[in-house]
Amino acid sequence: MGIDQQPGDRFLRLDRGSAVIEGAAALGVAFFLLALVVQVAFLLSARASAQAAVDSFVRRAAVTESDSSSELVAELGRALPGASDISVTVSRSPSVVTAALEFTWNPPGPRLIPVVVRVIRSSPAIEPP
Repeated sequence: MGIDQQPGDRFLRLDRGSAVIEGAAALGVAFFLLALVVQVAFLLSARASAQAAVDSFVRRAAVTESDSSSELVAELGRALPGASDISVTVSRSPSVVTAALEFTWNPPGPRLIPVVVRVIRSSPAIEPP
């Protein structure tokens, strides 16, 4: 008599179009997760670039005794186009040179949350004989 013989616990009802709706929802979730994975990959790449830049800056500062942080800011500007609000602090003691870098990372694509990256590196000070 036209009674629905399908069990009530089925999620996909092909005869009523819910597969299209659930497929679209799954596609939306997949694109969101893809955007999240891309954001994390860009963040890891930016952090690695910042660590390498600060490492080389600290080693140069230990040898040349220059504390010019504008070099580091310019280098980061070239290496990381999404970096903003860059602040560099260089401290020197008789035995150690330390540089602290902090910047806000704005990766390409949708900005889900603002990310602040902090990198601190030190190197032994080199004194001429």
